[in-house]
Amino acid sequence: MGDKVRQREFIERHVVPVLLKYKMKTPNSNRKLSNMAYFLEEKEVGKIRVCKKMFESTLVISDKIIRNCFNRLNTAGILEPLNQGKHDNHKRISEEMKKDVLDHIDSFPSISSHFLRAQTQREYIDGSLTIAEMYRLYVISQEENKKGMCT
Repeated sequence: MGDKVRQREFIERHVVPVLLKYKMKTPNSNRKLSNMAYFLEEKEVGKIRVCKKMFESTLVISDKIIRNCFNRLNTAGILEPLNQGKHDNHKRISEEMKKDVLDHIDSFPSISSHFLRAQTQREYIDGSLTIAEMYRLYVISQEENKKGMCT
């Protein structure tokens, strides 16, 4: 459908909770959702009930999308808006800090590729040095230089 909001609205309109005639009580069950009935629309016939697997395969979605859609319904039965990518707490990294990080990476000894040495000028850091170790050394160097860090 191209739009997550429209997809969620479609799912909400075509998946209906089923009222059970009886329910077996399972102790310590974490199940929150009831059984669901899945429908697809046919122009001439209208809504046709299909199995869950058919519904998911036709829309190329997973069970998790359906569960999340129903978990986001408010008490009035209206879908809560998606907040993905809407937060505004993006931290800006200063150019000075970027330069410090690049200088720190360049401080490690590099080796040229032994595969295509004649065809490329790329250099690599020794494989025994991990990113976590490089970060730990960066933190230490920043503390020694008394510079603040963005954590």
